[in-house]
Amino acid sequence: MTVTLTRRFGIAATTLLLGTGLTLTACSSDDASGSAPGSTTASEASYPRSVTVGDEEVKLTAKPEHIAVLSSDLASLVLPLTGGDNVALAPEMSATGDLATELDKVGTTMAPSASIDAEQVMASKPDLVMISARHDFEKDAADQLRSFDIPVAVFSGDSWSGSEGIIDHIGEIADLVGEKAKGEELAADLTEKRDKIIARADGKDAPNTIGIWAHANKQMIGSKTLMLTGLIREAGGDPAVDHLDAQSMIAADPEVIVKEAPEVIIVQTSADSGKDAFAELIDNPALKDVPAVKNDRVYYVDSAITGVSSGTAILDGLDQVSSALFDK
Repeated sequence: MTVTLTRRFGIAATTLLLGTGLTLTACSSDDASGSAPGSTTASEASYPRSVTVGDEEVKLTAKPEHIAVLSSDLASLVLPLTGGDNVALAPEMSATGDLATELDKVGTTMAPSASIDAEQVMASKPDLVMISARHDFEKDAADQLRSFDIPVAVFSGDSWSGSEGIIDHIGEIADLVGEKAKGEELAADLTEKRDKIIARADGKDAPNTIGIWAHANKQMIGSKTLMLTGLIREAGGDPAVDHLDAQSMIAADPEVIVKEAPEVIIVQTSADSGKDAFAELIDNPALKDVPAVKNDRVYYVDSAITGVSSGTAILDGLDQVSSALFDK
């Protein structure tokens, strides 16, 4: 029997089977500097060691070289740090540039809509499993995989709203995968770029902005914690959803848009929902006097650079959002 783990936005229908345990043992690397086991040097971590992720300690016997990353948000940061050759399993996802190049090197990729079972994960022979736990079934998946006696790092899924959140995660992930120096360099570079982009808003009024995306084939106004909303907020815009009495995403009803009268509308497209998918909504006669529509300030951005799985490309997304807000 297998343990079936339904992926994000699916219905959790898991059947627990622990079966025959599989223990993966890796040899500890020698510390040439003579440091005590578990300590770190300026250039490279020594092993065995423990890394804190959230409120848990992840124990590693050696630098991970066969990582199973079960969440696309994590994969988008692991791949630039370790390279695809060191990732045994990762989700298929929308990617551009270097991220797409490294994704092509991954041993096995999982279709986003597919169910995942423990046998599939273990077949990749991981020496580290990483997962974002946004839903109960993902937490259950982590617990089940721990039964195979391999390191499992569980990340909270509620702190990825905005480029700053992604940058903050780089250090934690870099430490976990044994690339601390590379992580520090990458985070510093991204922070410098971010600071220059958000500086465009200095001294300017924050335009009232609505972010729209497609979820389950429906046009929705992004929630307060959606990555696109976070980018609007970071770039210096005033997300209309911040003033609505809604804790989650709401339908992009023309009446709501008219009432909020946004100065700017930013639409997030994807491979499944291109610009044409939003035409009926944006071209609705009811919106003709909405400032954003009337003044031709409806902009389209790609989820590959404005979504939670954008990785380092999130700065390109922040740049585009900033341009939509302030480059008239």
